[in-house]
Amino acid sequence: MTPVIGHYGGYRKTLSFGLTCLVYHATTTFCRRNYNYQNDALGKTVGQMVGAARSARQNIVEGSSRAGTSKETE
Repeated sequence: MTPVIGHYGGYRKTLSFGLTCLVYHATTTFCRRNYNYQNDALGKTVGQMVGAARSARQNIVEGSSRAGTSKETE
């Protein structure tokens, strides 16, 4: 059986990584178009939405890098 994600770097070819990139770009575009920074002085709404989308993408990257060292931490 071949591993889904090989040693570090194979995550870019997975469907889940592509989908999270799409969600991240769609979220940033949505926030740029629909939220005005003057109305949200602290930027909490936009910051939380973009941060959550960025975090999902980053978790895939970190999981892939850990796959090269140990299956337990992956």
